Amino acid sequence: MKLTGRDDLPSVSVRRPVLILVANLLIVLAGIAALLAIEIRELPDVDRPVVTVRASFPGASPETMDTEVVSLLEGAIARVSGIQNIRSASEENSGRIYIEFRPGVDLDGAAADVREAVSRVSRRLPERVEQVVVVKADDDASPVVSIA
Repeated sequence: MKLTGRDDLPSVSVRRPVLILVANLLIVLAGIAALLAIEIRELPDVDRPVVTVRASFPGASPETMDTEVVSLLEGAIARVSGIQNIRSASEENSGRIYIEFRPGVDLDGAAADVREAVSRVSRRLPERVEQVVVVKADDDASPVVSIA
C-alpha cells in the first residue's frame, strides 16, 4: 500500500484547515487566559522597612542640631527593637534620622514604637525645636519617573 500524501505540517494544514484553525484558536485562548490570570504592576508590592524622623530647629547650626537634637533622638530611637541600621543627617535648621528595620518587621508597629520613643525625650529637647515628625517610607507615594 502506497501513501500518496505527505504527513508534514504544511500538507496537513492544506488537507485539514479546520483542525489547524481550532488549534490556533486554542493557543490564542490559552494566551488570553494566562494574560488575565497574571497580575501586572509597574513596581512590585514591597514596603521598605524604613521610618524617617524629621525635626526643625530654626536658627540652629548643623553642629547644634546634631548635639542637642539629633543625638538625643537617636539615643531614644536606638532602644526600639528590630532596628537594623540608623543613619542621621544634620543641616542648618533641621535634622533627619533614617531608621531601617529588619525585613519582616511590622512597619506600622515599628513606626508607633519610634513615635513613642520620640515622645519620651521630647521634653528634653530645646524649646525652639518645632514638632518632630515620624514618617513611614511609602514607595507608592513617589513617582516612578520624573520628567523635567
